[in-house]
Amino acid sequence: MSSQLRVLLVDDTPADAESILHIEAYEGPDGFRVVHETRLEAALLRVDSEAFDIVFLDLDLPDSAGLDTLLRLRKDAPEACIIVLIEDGNEQLGVTAIENGARDYLVKGRIDPSLLVRFIRYAHGQMRTERELREAREQYRTFLNSSSDIVYLKDEKLRYIHVNIPQVKFFGKAERDILGKTDTDLMSPEAAAACRASDLHAIESRQTITQHEQIGERTFEVRKFPVTLTRGAIGVGAFIRDVTERLQADEAVRESEDRYRQLFEAESDAIVLIDNQTGAILEANSAASVMYGFDHDALLRMRNVDLSAEPEETQIVTHGTPVVRDNVVTIPLRYHRKIDGSVFPVEITGRFFFRRGRPVHIAAIRDISERKKTEEEMLANAQLLRESIAQRDKLFSIIAHDLRSPFNTFLGNTELLIDRADTMTKEQVVSMATRLNVSAMHVFQLLENLLEWSQMQQGLIPFAPDCFHLLPFIPDSMALVFDAAQKKSIELHYDIPDDLVVHADRQMLQSLMRNLGSNAVKFTRSGGSIFIRCRRAADHAAELSVRDTGVGIPGEMLTRLFSISENTKRMGTEGERSTGLGLLLCKEFAEKHGGTIRVESVENEGSTFSFTLPLADQAT
Repeated sequence: MSSQLRVLLVDDTPADAESILHIEAYEGPDGFRVVHETRLEAALLRVDSEAFDIVFLDLDLPDSAGLDTLLRLRKDAPEACIIVLIEDGNEQLGVTAIENGARDYLVKGRIDPSLLVRFIRYAHGQMRTERELREAREQYRTFLNSSSDIVYLKDEKLRYIHVNIPQVKFFGKAERDILGKTDTDLMSPEAAAACRASDLHAIESRQTITQHEQIGERTFEVRKFPVTLTRGAIGVGAFIRDVTERLQADEAVRESEDRYRQLFEAESDAIVLIDNQTGAILEANSAASVMYGFDHDALLRMRNVDLSAEPEETQIVTHGTPVVRDNVVTIPLRYHRKIDGSVFPVEITGRFFFRRGRPVHIAAIRDISERKKTEEEMLANAQLLRESIAQRDKLFSIIAHDLRSPFNTFLGNTELLIDRADTMTKEQVVSMATRLNVSAMHVFQLLENLLEWSQMQQGLIPFAPDCFHLLPFIPDSMALVFDAAQKKSIELHYDIPDDLVVHADRQMLQSLMRNLGSNAVKFTRSGGSIFIRCRRAADHAAELSVRDTGVGIPGEMLTRLFSISENTKRMGTEGERSTGLGLLLCKEFAEKHGGTIRVESVENEGSTFSFTLPLADQAT
């Protein structure tokens, strides 16, 4: 085969072209064949009809100038090795030309004919090597993509750097969405962990390993081997074949009791083989004995309903499911019973088939106690989250409305007082001052409740119980309530044994009584009565109650009184405002003492709020 190179020279300056035109003289007739054109259009016609190995291109031609000259020729001769000719001092143009597809550049006037031949051979050889490498890569990719097996290559960090078409189809993603990712990004945690373990084993052992891997419902025969990457790191390559159908066919053929027992015993779930007509347990693995507590022989004397805490449901599934070969039934939740009588949740997967001519099914039974526990914890956490959101919304509601409204009233009254003080009578001033006092008291109570409630939510209120007599503590705690009751002509009645000693936090109990008393006054009409009673109760506790003769509470509101997410605020009998936090604080404080709070109410007859506290003899 001739090694003659075909050279196209595109240059309209004879002096510049001369050194290139004479390269034929350096290697004889088998070295180079040079064709010379002076215009780009003529050169384009040449490359359309003839292939050239090397093109020397002047970027300043009569019919084209600059980088556009290169781009036009590059489009028509994409495989040619193009070397541009530039003027002295314009090397930046040469660099730009290389960035746009030129192989190299020569400076006019500096071309040494004796070195030009070596330069051409080197540039063409490099170009040919790159082309052959591209072809080899394309052949390699075509070969791998024609395989039905999955083929991949990963780097030292187990990131995919090459995948073939079967691998792309397996993941169901575009190739660009796979490359650079690890199995953790693309698979379930269990499958990713298994693949990572075998990948690392191949890399660390520097040996080819062959094994089966389970990914989802598919089984794969995997050959993995270490691969030395270009930068010296060790990656891993793999050939993976889906052998699911082959293994299933093999297992259908094999009914050897030894292999059957090995498969049975290798399963961590309880596996039982059940006669579909009688429900008799024909076989069971060791995991079944561990799960239920019965030994192997005992299990083989039982029926599947003997293991169930829901025998009727079990019979329906056993006898009511048509026996279709390989029909799989999954029961996500059933309750079974252990030898000690304890009941636990299970998940069952049953596959129906014929064994020795009899309809049977094999059931894989998994104890899901931990899963159910986790689900219950998640539900509890979700409830806590909802309550937390409700608390936040409650706080925002109070700040946005309940706190702003009394301040607006207070500010409006003060402005009115400032503007009209000179013209107002004494009675009008007293009336205005009374309204200001009511607004101020409401704001004070709201802020006090808001502060206590927020501190309680953050755990900032210390719980410091001690022992003390309820008499005279309770009357002293009701001083502010007494003032409010006097204004509405409401009588306070106390029934407190003088020997009743409790173990409680004084500040919390004072706040609790103050809130219950304030509510009683607020919803009792003028001239009514409030009864505060303390007595001994069961379980060494003291029960305190606040009963009023007020308007009572509607039945539909009773169940929502102590929920922060519900709006239970009402106006008092004389327009008194409610903070919406008082009863929540009472519930928190009562429960802090290990007690409870309850309410009884009849509309238009009154309400009774009761809670319990530990007696002093329980302080130990």
